[in-house]
Amino acid sequence: MGNQKRACQIISFVVIFVLGLFFSVSNGLAADDKEMIFKRPLKFASWFSTAHMVPPFENELCKNLEAASNGRVKIQFYGAQSLGKVLEQYEMVLDNVSDIGGGIPVAYEADKLPLTSFMEFPFIWKSAVVGTKVFYRLYEKGYFNDEYKDFKMLAYYSCAVNQLYTAKKRIDKLEDFKGLKFFVGSPMHYAMYKQLGAIPIRMGYPDTYTALQRGTLDGSIGPLYSMVKGWRYPEVVKYAWQWDISGGFAIINAVNKDVWNKLPADIQTAWEKAGRDISFKIAEEYDAKVEEGTALWKASKSELVKISKEEIDRMAEKFLPLWQKWVDDNEAKGRPAKKLYKAYVEIMKEMGQPVIMRLPGLYEN
Repeated sequence: MGNQKRACQIISFVVIFVLGLFFSVSNGLAADDKEMIFKRPLKFASWFSTAHMVPPFENELCKNLEAASNGRVKIQFYGAQSLGKVLEQYEMVLDNVSDIGGGIPVAYEADKLPLTSFMEFPFIWKSAVVGTKVFYRLYEKGYFNDEYKDFKMLAYYSCAVNQLYTAKKRIDKLEDFKGLKFFVGSPMHYAMYKQLGAIPIRMGYPDTYTALQRGTLDGSIGPLYSMVKGWRYPEVVKYAWQWDISGGFAIINAVNKDVWNKLPADIQTAWEKAGRDISFKIAEEYDAKVEEGTALWKASKSELVKISKEEIDRMAEKFLPLWQKWVDDNEAKGRPAKKLYKAYVEIMKEMGQPVIMRLPGLYEN
């Protein structure tokens, strides 16, 4: 009888112990669930190729955002257009297909981001860091507030200055552009090539390699290093032309509005800092790679041609009316394009940077 009693006591103790473990684990999991802001990892979408220089920075940003949330947010990285094509990046963020859009090209969204599109204009600056600094100064002045009301602008960077590339034809003067088919992204790029007598063709940037290879395109633009390492242009183009034709592609990282609004204020502040920090790291890397890109191109089978200052000046003269038209069109729609241009001039002068495109009546005043 004593043995039975002892056995019952042992069984009771084991049952209580096991139940205690079960409930403590369950409560621990519940506590962890309550601490996590989202029930699943957030989706970070990138369209850059795996060979491009940007994805390592995007992965770094994901880790920094996780750390800035004190472990309360997890982020899953989707690279190389695995979550959606480059032309879909903007809508993907708005529709919550992606929670964070890692590389929204402003060129493709100029109708939705008309003032931000200013950042890609021809001859606007010659450094990714300068372009990124100017953007943030204008952003802090509130010029882009209306354009970012549907999402949170997390980060912005300018790429290195764009150069020109042609698959077969050598260009020595502006007249040589006539009839050539060039890749374009933005309305400004479209107008630029029309002004030169070329044929603008809009497509996703990752498709330009095949288009140049097949003859669908005769030419394209982009920074030298990216064209060698990221997009393998020397395999399909015969010439690269050093024109410093535009200020570099403008890229935005955006967070879905509902996702952003669920973040506590302290995490929002920490994410803003992380976004700004990575913006300048990417811009600095673009500028640092300019010389290496030049050397890599010279080492390839393709030719690198320096265009004369005379032809560059002629091009700038042709493009000046396009700047003026952009100002006039946006002013007619109630957007402060004149004030933005004047602010740009003021910021460039403060930074000791040259202003090449001087709009009559606006540059002087």
